[in-house]
Amino acid sequence: MFFYLLTAISLIIWYVFFKGSKKPINKNFANNKVIDGETIYRNYHNSFEKELPCTWDEDIQTVYELVEKTLKKYPNNKGFGTQKKLPNGEFGDYEWVTYSEFGKLRLHFGAGLKNYGLKRGDFVLVWAPNRFEWKIAEDCCSPYSFVHCPLYDTLGPHSTEHILNQTEAKVIVCDKTKLKKFVEFKKKCKNLEYIVSMDDDFDEELIQELKNNGLSLLRMSEVIEIGKEIFNESLLDIPKPEDLCMIMYTSGTTGLPKGVMMTHKNMIAVYYFTSLGAGCGFSSDGVRNLSTDLHKLNPNVFPSVPRVLSRFQDKILAKIESGPAVAKYLFKFCFWAKKRDLRLGRHFSLWDKLIFNKIKAKIASNIRFISSGSAPLSPADYNFARVVVCPNLFKAYGMTESMGGAFANTDCINSEFVGPLTIVNELKLVDVEDLNYFSANNEGEILLRGPATFQGYFKMDKKTKETITNDGWVRTGDIGRMNPNGTLSIIDRKKNIFKLSQGEYVAPEFLENLYVRSPSIAQIFINGSSLKNYLVAIVVPDFEIYGINPLDEEKTVKKCKEEDFKEKLIAELNNKAKKSNLKGFEFLKNIHLEHKQFSNSNGLLTDTFKTKRPAVIKRYNKIFQKLYHEYETVMLPKLNNKKEK
Repeated sequence: MFFYLLTAISLIIWYVFFKGSKKPINKNFANNKVIDGETIYRNYHNSFEKELPCTWDEDIQTVYELVEKTLKKYPNNKGFGTQKKLPNGEFGDYEWVTYSEFGKLRLHFGAGLKNYGLKRGDFVLVWAPNRFEWKIAEDCCSPYSFVHCPLYDTLGPHSTEHILNQTEAKVIVCDKTKLKKFVEFKKKCKNLEYIVSMDDDFDEELIQELKNNGLSLLRMSEVIEIGKEIFNESLLDIPKPEDLCMIMYTSGTTGLPKGVMMTHKNMIAVYYFTSLGAGCGFSSDGVRNLSTDLHKLNPNVFPSVPRVLSRFQDKILAKIESGPAVAKYLFKFCFWAKKRDLRLGRHFSLWDKLIFNKIKAKIASNIRFISSGSAPLSPADYNFARVVVCPNLFKAYGMTESMGGAFANTDCINSEFVGPLTIVNELKLVDVEDLNYFSANNEGEILLRGPATFQGYFKMDKKTKETITNDGWVRTGDIGRMNPNGTLSIIDRKKNIFKLSQGEYVAPEFLENLYVRSPSIAQIFINGSSLKNYLVAIVVPDFEIYGINPLDEEKTVKKCKEEDFKEKLIAELNNKAKKSNLKGFEFLKNIHLEHKQFSNSNGLLTDTFKTKRPAVIKRYNKIFQKLYHEYETVMLPKLNNKKEK
């Protein structure tokens, strides 16, 4: 205890009075040029005298060439690591497949599929969580010019049927948990012929059951053995840069999923780590075992998402809070000091030696880079991860249509920026008059163009024309602001769609139209935050069904203040959600009862009675924050206590 106290006092005196100051880094991260009256932005490494780069290596123009060159350069490197489940239910150490071994497996699996009739341009659908077999199914495609089509592991039946039919897929590769679903799918998906199971240990009766429905169930290991026997180089059908490489389906928030078409040229513009011969370790059981897997693997690079980083922060802070008071204050001082050092662009290793290296060792001591994507990372989570775990935290902004990150916050140190453009994209901002955003003010809808932007939506010409302009710009639907230092900040959304912290998209108007059918609801406005993983709402009750005149302000206000009335409406809304088969994140966790209806006279509806969403959000902003706070500090603990009892 005395040691901690003495150390803390000494550090404070030394750091405050003797450690020299340094001004924050000032750097411009973008070049810009006015072309035909529009300001175009590029990364500061890119001039406007040359075309944007399509590849970092002129010998690599397709995914096939990338993998082949990597195999030859790093044949004995650890390629892909997995853990076998032990008899006691736990997982063993990572076991590795070299790049050379992987190269043969992917060629043999592709040859095996070709034996079952697949040819150039045919789709290979892959439906499973991340695992080694998933990677084999992906990389078996390019040597034979198949088109890889990954499906979300959590994809619903309607979306799956849509994708199977739109791609006219003959084969799908999946894990054993999906096998029984194909008995129903076959009735509506006439082209499907083969199901390849990544797992060998499925119920043998399924083979006959699926056969009775016109489907052949194959084991991946068997297909690989067939391919091994028949493989020769004459079977290869090498792709060209312009050939379709992959179709990635979006989550389909406002309707059926859209197939984002990506060529080999698109893929190569961003495929990088494979070219370095880096190894990839797969988690044993998703996020449930992530902490154990991460510690066991001890990687140099940790691709993550905001929700995971937030969980790490909660666990670390909980342990710090339960420790000695002096140690807690020492942590807080070291955190403040290192955060200040990072902001000023300097490194002082004493803070790591005193505190942070010990914490990092319990997570993964070798981590040198962390990337965060899929949803915005809050400034608090961003700063915490940089200080405690790894200062090289890259947060990216992008979309499926831009092959992921179009911006990356790398050497840019402000947590509110998404960073500068990547070198394979250029950007312009266009006016959004309805929302009062104008490019003259360096604000507007973000449009992207470059080698990484997609080719269009598969068999959806109308949607493609709505998204891609005649001169190749991709409309993102996000509103951005270019900052003086050439970085980008996301400040709004053009369409009424937003993303929650776990990466799920929400279409609030669709949900509002559903919830408003509840008997007790007159009006409802649903809101969410990219920093939260749940929804809240403003609800105007239908007072008349309770015998109350909606214009009687005294009685409506009194009714809205009744706690049991609020609980009744939440239960009614949740019941509506269950009956409508909504997903868990589409349920409402907290609501505010408003006694006055939205109208054009109070500025919340248009003349055609459409909700003015920006106006509602602005008026109820403090209430939304109160709803989040109330749910997390009062309602959620109560629910957890009930579960424990």
